[in-house]
Amino acid sequence: MAILPESHIAGIFPEAQIFSIPFLFPGSLEKAAEVMNGDGGRKLFSYLDKKDLIGLAIYPQAYKQFTSNKAIHTPDDFKGQKIRTMASPLVVESYKLLGASPTPISYHEVYTALQMGTVDGEENPFWAIGEMKFYEVQKYIVESNHAPFVSLFIANKQWYEKLPEKYRNIIREVAQEVVPSQVKLELEHDNKWKEKFAKEKRVNLTKLTPESREAFRHKLSPLSDVYVKLVGPHGAEILNAYSNDSPK
Repeated sequence: MAILPESHIAGIFPEAQIFSIPFLFPGSLEKAAEVMNGDGGRKLFSYLDKKDLIGLAIYPQAYKQFTSNKAIHTPDDFKGQKIRTMASPLVVESYKLLGASPTPISYHEVYTALQMGTVDGEENPFWAIGEMKFYEVQKYIVESNHAPFVSLFIANKQWYEKLPEKYRNIIREVAQEVVPSQVKLELEHDNKWKEKFAKEKRVNLTKLTPESREAFRHKLSPLSDVYVKLVGPHGAEILNAYSNDSPK
C-alpha cells in the first residue's frame, strides 16, 4: 500500500490529473474532500482497477497558491513569466493558457531556480512554500486556492484481494474514516504558515478577488477538454461525476 501525490501516480494513471484542473473543487477543503471521495472518486477508482491497483481514499492536503516576483491580479499578469511546474501535462497546459512559459523542475531544485531567476514563480500550498523557504526568494504569495494538492491511498490489487474479506473491509472503512481528521490536521498546518506569511516582511501576501477568480476560471476552462483528450472518452464520465457533485 502507498499514499502517493497525484503527480507521482499520473504517469501510469493519467486520470488522476483531474485534481489539477483549477477551480473544479470550489469551497472549503472539508467539502472538497467529501466530493473527492464521493461518486466522482468511485468512478475515478474504477479505472485505477484496470492498472491492477485498488483505490482506497483520496486525501486533499490543502489548496495550492501562486507565488511570483510580480503582483498577480488577473490572468494577464502571467504573460511572459517563467513558471515552475510539476511534470504534469495538464499543469503545463494550464500555464500555457495563461500566456506563461511552464518549466518543469524537480521539487528540490525549485528554491535555487527561483533564487537564480531560472523561473519567476511557482505554485504550492502555504505549508510547502514555508517548509521549502520559497518565500525567501519570492516577492508575492497570492492566495488563489485554485487547485488542491492531493494524495491517493492505493494498494496492490493482487495482494489486497488475497486478504480475508473482513480485513479488506477494515482497510476500506478506516481509509475513509480518517479523511476528516486528515483534512483538519492539514488545514491547521497550512493555516499556521499562512499566518506567518501575513506577518512576514520579506513577502507580500495578497488574495484574488471574486472577480479575479472568475476571470481565471474562464481563462482556464478549456482544461476540461484537455483532460478528456489526455485520458480518453471515459475522462468525460469522471469529469461529469465530479462536476455534478462539486459545490457551486
